[in-house]
Amino acid sequence: MVFLRITRWDSAIAYVDWPDYYRSSITQHLSRLTGFDKLSVKRLARKIRDRECVTIPMKEAVDEFDAETLRGLLQGVGAEVVTESVKKVAE
Repeated sequence: MVFLRITRWDSAIAYVDWPDYYRSSITQHLSRLTGFDKLSVKRLARKIRDRECVTIPMKEAVDEFDAETLRGLLQGVGAEVVTESVKKVAE
């Protein structure tokens, strides 16, 4: 499974300031990649907009490259993001 971890926020590296299309795009990516229900996605998006440092489990992401678009969006608004990948153990 792939995780995106927001380690800190730095407004000096942001090149946009939460335009409307960023909000909707981040919400769409969270919905597609996390597999969360609509309410959980809204809560997570609100935490991100409030610049909280969170870890985002991406259950539906195939690999790290699947999460790159969301990572780029988050970096655009000043998030320092680390991508982590945990391999599933065969049972």
